[in-house]
Amino acid sequence: MRGVEPIHTNKGLAHKDVVLNAEHEARLPQELLNPFYKNPRIAEALAKESWFGPGEEHVANREAEKIPRLEVIKLLKQAGLARRR
Repeated sequence: MRGVEPIHTNKGLAHKDVVLNAEHEARLPQELLNPFYKNPRIAEALAKESWFGPGEEHVANREAEKIPRLEVIKLLKQAGLARRR
């Protein structure tokens, strides 16, 4: 992993897409990684900011993932937000 550890190592708590993204980012070359996040104070502040607040809870099944991708693309095209082929 080129010396970069994924942020979410506890796969039981992290959403599967978050884990996949962290694993993908860990394989990137060093020149593509932002050195800003290597600062321990920044990493700690970002981790603390992602803790659950009052009334928040872990989401394992996102409602948005249940919408077929083609439906989303169709709506974006109809709204003029995506190019038509």
